Amino acid sequence: MSSNSRVGVMTTAGLAAAVCSTAFLAPSAPSTAPSRDVAPGQLRGATASSCSAPMVQAAGAAVVLAAAASMAKSSRPRRSPLKAFETELGAQAPLGFFDPAGLVKEGDASLFYKYRSAEIKHGRVAMLAAMGYIAPEAGPKFSGYISPTLGVKFSDIPNGLAAFNKVPAAGIAQYFIFAGFLELYAAKQDPRDPPGKLSGNDEGFGPTQYGRLGLPKTGGISDPAAKAKSLNSELANGRLAMVAVIGMIFQNGVTGTTGSEMWGLGAFESELGVQAPLGFFDPLGFVKNGDELNFKRRRQEELKNGRVAMWATLGYIIPEYVRFPGFCDPSSGLKFSDIPNGVAAMSKLPLAGGLQIFLFIGHLEIGLLKQDGKRAPGDFENVGYLGIPYAEGIADPEARKRSLNSELANSRLAMLAIAGMIVQNGIFGTTGPQMWLPSALPGQK
Repeated sequence: MSSNSRVGVMTTAGLAAAVCSTAFLAPSAPSTAPSRDVAPGQLRGATASSCSAPMVQAAGAAVVLAAAASMAKSSRPRRSPLKAFETELGAQAPLGFFDPAGLVKEGDASLFYKYRSAEIKHGRVAMLAAMGYIAPEAGPKFSGYISPTLGVKFSDIPNGLAAFNKVPAAGIAQYFIFAGFLELYAAKQDPRDPPGKLSGNDEGFGPTQYGRLGLPKTGGISDPAAKAKSLNSELANGRLAMVAVIGMIFQNGVTGTTGSEMWGLGAFESELGVQAPLGFFDPLGFVKNGDELNFKRRRQEELKNGRVAMWATLGYIIPEYVRFPGFCDPSSGLKFSDIPNGVAAMSKLPLAGGLQIFLFIGHLEIGLLKQDGKRAPGDFENVGYLGIPYAEGIADPEARKRSLNSELANSRLAMLAIAGMIVQNGIFGTTGPQMWLPSALPGQK
């Protein structure tokens, strides 16, 4: 039965009680003494009926008034506790007011105030903590000593969780004392202010107020719409930072570092050759252990093979159009024009000529193009721009980086290209147009 139906029944019952109560009244009689012939029980019954009439009427009236009050109360709109804070800051799409644990499901405003103040506080700390994980990795640390008496420099303190093992106990105690000073005196929450609006202690001249971005003694945002937008942004960023810093702490604990490995990027994401769309591409995991020496050795090999591949690619194309004049081997009468292009050249080139090529490469390897472990992979002391011996390099750092990245990209392309050329050459038996365009073969359309 609905509340309106119950109210209607109560009203009807009350009215019926008030009206029907007159049925119990004795008819009007002369004010004479009762006759001796009246039985005692009849007198008592009449007296009881007369006395009960006003009580029944009063009870009926009370029922009617209670029903009317209940109807008036039920006619007023009732606010669901779950919707009590839908208009508060932070109730943002698509979730609206998000309280899955039901912490304020009863609609208690004082409890909501307490939780919102705690949410803002934790969000602000989390935003600073998230920056504290990133900034020391990207930029320089403070110079000097954090503890001169113990000889601990700022640069000696690792980032992330490992810092707890390096920061002196007195330093950690200072953090707690400073935070307590803010909580209790310099930046405390006044219950008369909105959640998150902090102020200092009132020393007789008014408390210190904090303005935009938490700066003390600065003005806030006067425009109400802009202020609401800014406060909503703070709440949203604070929530994101709380989730982010938990993930950072977890990743830091699992990987044991705050470097690129913690972000799942690998140890060499910032090296040359890390280009879109693949980033640092190591599908076989050759350097997944982050060994720097192993990486440098493989980068050196990549550059060396890439440079040879670029020459080899040109060596497949140019001889189709241009050849050296004269003899490759005068003693046997072998001219350069007699040597075929591609794989077939291996069967025509004299053995002594092949040995000369290997000796020349060995001379470069142990001489002019010897890799110095103190220099970057592929960087030789006496070789400059475009591999020209004793030439100047590129002075501008950005231009140099762009050029080296281009070399790596072209080398990778050349290694794939030369492999394809050798396969095509082996299949079609020629380096002419038929190798590039199979439709040019006899009998092909």
